[in-house]
Amino acid sequence: MSTEGCSTTRVRELRESEIRERAGELAGVLFDAVSGGVRTAFAAPRWPLDAVRGVLDLADAVARGTIVLVAEHDGEIVGSVQLRPARSEVAPRRMELSTLVVHHRARRRGVASALTAAAEEAARERGCRILSVDTAADGEGRHVYDRLGFARVRFVPALALAQVGVDTISYHKVL
Repeated sequence: MSTEGCSTTRVRELRESEIRERAGELAGVLFDAVSGGVRTAFAAPRWPLDAVRGVLDLADAVARGTIVLVAEHDGEIVGSVQLRPARSEVAPRRMELSTLVVHHRARRRGVASALTAAAEEAARERGCRILSVDTAADGEGRHVYDRLGFARVRFVPALALAQVGVDTISYHKVL
């Protein structure tokens, strides 16, 4: 699957072998985003080992149904997002968007929108009807999801979460 984003940015799905081959590049985008203040499930990886380990764990997750999409500009990865099967047996037609990150040099160029649109397409292709995502209530992600038509469905105060100090907003989008 390939989706065109901004003028010369291409979004596509990575296979497990490609994730392993390009682990350093993917880890670099993740580290750049987290270092710039983006909150992810990876928290603040210590460079380079934790970020690379996280990416290699992601390659293993692909075997369990996770989809990894990347945005490439001139062949270089500038952003990525993960699409995971819902963790609930009562919602088999729901998928979760996770870890949407864009390198600081590629921000404000439509990369996050292109990655999200490609994730929606991939979810539809797999029979998904609802796409959900959680994001930090004070993070940039909420602006992206508001703009792209996701509906806010829940606010979770920081004290209820493992990462104390991070209020979270849950979004859903009917596909």
